[in-house]
Amino acid sequence: MNTIVRNPFRNAHPLKMTAAILMLCAWIVPPCDAANSYAVVIGISTYQSQHWPALPNGRSDAEHMAAALVKQGFSVMSFLDRDAP
Repeated sequence: MNTIVRNPFRNAHPLKMTAAILMLCAWIVPPCDAANSYAVVIGISTYQSQHWPALPNGRSDAEHMAAALVKQGFSVMSFLDRDAP
């Protein structure tokens, strides 16, 4: 008997999946000595290239990620939309 297993993430956008995994890690990983920990968070909602689709939640996801990292004690540098390198 053959069982077909369907991947529920097959249609998910790779950048959205990456953001979801990083946000999950921010809550799963136990607090560390964050006094000397640094993070760079980049959130781009609109790209200048036609090859990349707009990500309407990119900026807000990055803002939430930065807030979660600050809460854990990280020094965070955020680059959002036009400020992103």
